[in-house]
Amino acid sequence: MYITRHLTIPAPVHVVFPYLEDLSNIFEWDPNVTVSGRLELGPIQPGARFELAYRIGPANLTLRYELVTREPGRLLCFEGRSDAVRLMDRLSFSPDGDRTLLTYEAQVEPKLAASALFLRPFMERVADQVAARLGALFAPPSPEDLEPDFRLNAGNLSFRFTSPGWNAARGRFKATRITEPRRIVLTGPTSGLGRSAAWTLAGRGCDLVLVGRSLPRLEQVKSEMILSGFAGTIELRVCDLGDLAAVRDLGAAMVADGRPVDVLINNAGALFDEPQELDGFERTTVVDFLSPCTLACALHPLLKASGGSVINVVSGGLYGVKLNLEHLVEAPRPFSGAKAYAQAKRALLILTERLNTRWEADGVRVHAMHPGWADTPGVRSSLPRFHKITKPFLRTPFAGIDTAVWLALTNPEPGGRLWFDRALAPEHLFSRTRETSEDRRRLQDLFAAL
Repeated sequence: MYITRHLTIPAPVHVVFPYLEDLSNIFEWDPNVTVSGRLELGPIQPGARFELAYRIGPANLTLRYELVTREPGRLLCFEGRSDAVRLMDRLSFSPDGDRTLLTYEAQVEPKLAASALFLRPFMERVADQVAARLGALFAPPSPEDLEPDFRLNAGNLSFRFTSPGWNAARGRFKATRITEPRRIVLTGPTSGLGRSAAWTLAGRGCDLVLVGRSLPRLEQVKSEMILSGFAGTIELRVCDLGDLAAVRDLGAAMVADGRPVDVLINNAGALFDEPQELDGFERTTVVDFLSPCTLACALHPLLKASGGSVINVVSGGLYGVKLNLEHLVEAPRPFSGAKAYAQAKRALLILTERLNTRWEADGVRVHAMHPGWADTPGVRSSLPRFHKITKPFLRTPFAGIDTAVWLALTNPEPGGRLWFDRALAPEHLFSRTRETSEDRRRLQDLFAAL
């Protein structure tokens, strides 16, 4: 079965070719690919392999692709295989001024010949969708693209936060392009969202500073990346985010080291079953609010030197709570780990705006994002009932952390705001959760007094 499409992409070949040769980008332009990543982290050249999660109706296939031909600026050929099908994709490039003429050819060979009759209509439809998405990826953003996505509301939250919501949102994504590698500090990189972010950023050629509590687990991540061909630098920093003094020491050591930092991703977090006091605050407040802000402030000199950014990973749970400073200090009884977590993330979102205002003259942007509902070890262990009920609809870690990765690679305007699925999102869904300006001032004073 052969399928061909001819299309014009509104970007020059020197932009389009390197984007398309990295098949880990395919989730941005093929609506049926829900996860895509590199199996090796070395240079993209013939032999480079990629793994995709491909959705056909209710079924999900794991496809492994290999780049078999690469003629820079002219031709890319990929071969894909699964238990059910073999595919050959050929992309031919021709320059047309500031545009690219692309011929897309696909050869599809199902293992069961009889299934070809049913597969052709599906593949023809996919080819049309892919052609439309490739044309839109590089188009200038429309006014609608730049508007906050206030379509998120209490009525559709349970759809938007899930995997189907992620798949719907991907239809408006633009091509993610970076002009040069970045050095990124990432907390919590050994599992879940953080692990997915680490691998995606390494695949983009970024140098990494991985921050976690367990040196053996950090070393395992580093070893796996090196074995996969990663040629960049990976620095390991052991730090317990429940210890504010240790967080300050980490920042001071990195500033003294003097190497640049382009991005800090405050991903690490924890939801606890029992209350505990640390440094005069509820433990959840320290780990999920005070430590991320402390680390950002400690690294500010390095971020200022690079014109960098901070990405604070918050939680959709913050939509259900109003800031309460007393609860940040001592959580009410009976203790609810989920409510304490949401309070800390609400406080982190508010300080995101405050720090951005303070640092924007230095060229540093501070962003916040939330991942929706993702299937991570933290959710499984901390919210087992929620996980059991929602598991069929939860996002993959790849989908959950995508917006943080995108923010790290693109650092869009404006700073100081909340992002969800690569769009600006409302900070409140209910009027009852809105804090006063006095609440914001008191929160800033609380943090400044540390």
